[in-house]
Amino acid sequence: MRKMLKMIVTLAMILSFTTIDVSAATSSDLSFSGSTATTSGDGWSWDKDTLTLTLSEDLEISSSGNGIYFSCNAIVNLQGYNLTITASDYGIYSSGSLTVIGTGNLDVCSSSSDAIHSDESVSITCNNLSATSDGGDGIEGKGIILNVSSDLDIATTLFGSAAIRANDGTIKIEVGGSATLKAKSLCMYTVSSFTVKVTGDLSLTAENTTYGRGVYADGSVDLEVGGDLDITAGKDGIYSYYGDIAMDVTGDVTITSNNYSIYAQQGEINLDLDGTAVFTNTSGNAVYAGSDISLSGSGTLTTDGYILANGTVSIDEELTVNSLVSQNDGDSNKDTVYGDFIFTDNSYFKSDVDKLSFAKESSLTIASDVDADISGYNSVDFTNVNIILEQDATIEYGSHVEIVYYAVIDSFTVADIYVGDDIVHNIEVSLVDDESTVITSDDVTYGDITYTYSTSEDGTYSSSIPTAAGTYYVKAAIATTTVDDNNYVTIGTYAVEEFEIITKYCTVTIDDVEAQVLYGIVITLEIPTKEGYTFDGWVDQDGEEYTNEITVTSDLSLSSTWIKDAVDSTDVDGDTNADADADLDADADLDVDADLDVDADLDADADLDTNTEVDDVVDTGDTNNVLLFTTLSISAMALVLIDMKKRNRV
Repeated sequence: MRKMLKMIVTLAMILSFTTIDVSAATSSDLSFSGSTATTSGDGWSWDKDTLTLTLSEDLEISSSGNGIYFSCNAIVNLQGYNLTITASDYGIYSSGSLTVIGTGNLDVCSSSSDAIHSDESVSITCNNLSATSDGGDGIEGKGIILNVSSDLDIATTLFGSAAIRANDGTIKIEVGGSATLKAKSLCMYTVSSFTVKVTGDLSLTAENTTYGRGVYADGSVDLEVGGDLDITAGKDGIYSYYGDIAMDVTGDVTITSNNYSIYAQQGEINLDLDGTAVFTNTSGNAVYAGSDISLSGSGTLTTDGYILANGTVSIDEELTVNSLVSQNDGDSNKDTVYGDFIFTDNSYFKSDVDKLSFAKESSLTIASDVDADISGYNSVDFTNVNIILEQDATIEYGSHVEIVYYAVIDSFTVADIYVGDDIVHNIEVSLVDDESTVITSDDVTYGDITYTYSTSEDGTYSSSIPTAAGTYYVKAAIATTTVDDNNYVTIGTYAVEEFEIITKYCTVTIDDVEAQVLYGIVITLEIPTKEGYTFDGWVDQDGEEYTNEITVTSDLSLSSTWIKDAVDSTDVDGDTNADADADLDADADLDVDADLDVDADLDADADLDTNTEVDDVVDTGDTNNVLLFTTLSISAMALVLIDMKKRNRV
């Protein structure tokens, strides 16, 4: 037995100094044709009959030429293993169709050509897919199908290259995780149509200011993203020449471009947005469709330029749109301000459009130092107008109105308050004309003043009034008004003021015991006991009765009330003349000093805790608890003595 044990120990020591090689198989390059005989190498095998290269373990290929070269149709079966290729020329090249299957990872890098190239079609199914190129496209073929169960990552650095390029067919991509595509010129390009479905986030970056597009398709574009969509493009975010564009995004959307965010030259655009969508561009043209535009979803769409349709624009009522919308309703062209639109460039307003109108509850803000001109419209409908001028901003109406007045906020202050107090807005407004002359006529009015609140000066303002302690900002906005069928318009404005809501404490007294309690706290009162009496409730200083709970919103003083129990006039000996002094001895049965210990029974820090119950707020001589405590103490001492006796016996 001892010999066997020594052998085991010796073997363990030997194994502890032995290195187990778990590295992948390596190769310089692989080349196959339709006539290549069935063969195999370290980590791979080739089947001539099926034209299939199969991995038998993880394989790493490093080559100064092509990584894997197929002069035929070819199948690569990862079979659960990982294939990593680093090549100076093509990473994978096939003169015929190229199909990759399996659950492993595919990582291909080329320094001078396409990372993955097929003269015919490309179909790849794998776990993770990464393709990078410094001298060509990421993936190129006539048609491309990618089915990636996890993440997709493709990047190119050469001007004119594309992360994914289909020269003569469609692009179909389905990604179970997230997808990131980066290119100098085009992230995705096809002469036909493409469909992309990404479960996670999708990020597209095309930096070149002349040709940079996130998506370029001659045909239709169908984009479905379960996470967030982020597109940064030097020119257009999404572009289609003659097809329709459909985009359904569950998360947030950010498209930043120098030209159009979304452009369908001849087709329709359908956007379904459930998150927060922001389209930012420098051209003033956010969205353009050669036909109709449909906007839906439960989110928010904000643009800094036009949503322009050569047909009609339909907006679902659940979607909040902050934009200037232009459409052709069949008879004429018209522009409509939706939501809260900020005017930062005079090129937004067109001189060849017949009508400018304002959607219900919309506002047009002219940014600081901007001179807006709407005199080029044939007509302006001021029915729902709410125009706000920022500092040193102006607006030119032309002949659409006879007189224009301006509301000026002379002063606006909001004092700090305590929690629970009402917010008081102190505002003074005057009216001036185009010459800055103050108007005192009763006929001239300004619109309603609305107050909205935010936790930061540049944050999102809401009509919800804050109540919790903290620092807040309030915006006073004066609405625009029109009088006498638009004979004159009073232009509104706004001002922002900071204020603070301060934490407030209230003084609460219960049976002469005082404590400071946070405003708004709910205190639960337990029913106290008193020998010879029945508790009758709590009353405050005004005689109002309380039962179980108190919401503290002001100073409060509570007192307990009691009803004396009836005394039996017959004693055990039948004596009906019981001595009142014997049966109810005030000194013995109700000792105020002993039984109402303020410091012990109502500790302000312990019993009037802001969110805890107030147990036994007033102790008025109940002896039941004392008796119970004495009994438990005697029992505990008895148990200790018994245990000690047993130990002594042992």
